[in-house]
Amino acid sequence: MKKVIKFSIILAMIALAIVNCSKKDDEGGSSGGGSKLSPPSWIQGTWEDEGGLKIKFTKDDIVINDIASFKVIYNITVSKDCKTSTKEKTKNNSLYEVTVTATCQGEGESGTFKFKKVDDSHIEFSTDHADYETDDAVILEKQ
Repeated sequence: MKKVIKFSIILAMIALAIVNCSKKDDEGGSSGGGSKLSPPSWIQGTWEDEGGLKIKFTKDDIVINDIASFKVIYNITVSKDCKTSTKEKTKNNSLYEVTVTATCQGEGESGTFKFKKVDDSHIEFSTDHADYETDDAVILEKQ
């Protein structure tokens, strides 16, 4: 359960940074970066850990606990005139890494979300977000 809360906090921090930065950006900024995600077929589906963290990968999105969608977060930030991007750093048969960055007037948040294939029914999740980097990876099971 602790890991679910920690992961939710990471996403909330990124979303809050986006919203807070956009409030300072009254003159408007530039929306830019990419929003296209295309998770590999081996990871598509729903994955869950024992603590209740649920991550759903679709052909063009990542949805956390049925409430936080990378695509929705991107669209919100663009509407707030922030520069945002989601970048697929690594995408192969055993590793999928996505970096999410949001910046308004030079302030923002960034984090890389790493999903490593353990076997056909398990993946390992970790992040390098500066405030929440941990040595413990979360193991998720395919549902």
